[in-house]
Amino acid sequence: MEDRALARGFALGRIALGAALLLVPRVVGGPWIGFGAAGDRGARVLLRGLGARDLALGFGLKASLDRDAPTRGWLEGGLVADGTDFAATLTAGDDLPLSGRILVGALAGSGVALGAWLVRSADAGPAAPGREAARAGADALETP
Repeated sequence: MEDRALARGFALGRIALGAALLLVPRVVGGPWIGFGAAGDRGARVLLRGLGARDLALGFGLKASLDRDAPTRGWLEGGLVADGTDFAATLTAGDDLPLSGRILVGALAGSGVALGAWLVRSADAGPAAPGREAARAGADALETP
């Protein structure tokens, strides 16, 4: 599969997860942190915040792909988000349900792996054209 198609699917998956976290945080967050904890009002606030983060990253990546703009920054932002989710889940240990550790460990871990794979081509190829145009624009600004 072409990197551009992988990146588009990655963006759409992040958008779907973000929307689900916003709309039904207890249902989506329950397997991760436990349904009792996810039912807490404060936890729902935090889960919705994570949903907004994933929506922003997903829509940003998709918009960049749709406009043939550079994608590297969106992918790197996703790497930070997924890496943090993975590390936080791992370090929480037995404080989280085993199903949540496995599920989020797999999702966040695969997000890191796929994101890293896509970053390698973010500055070259069809996923990130516009470098010459950006340089030309910068040259034009430097010329009196």
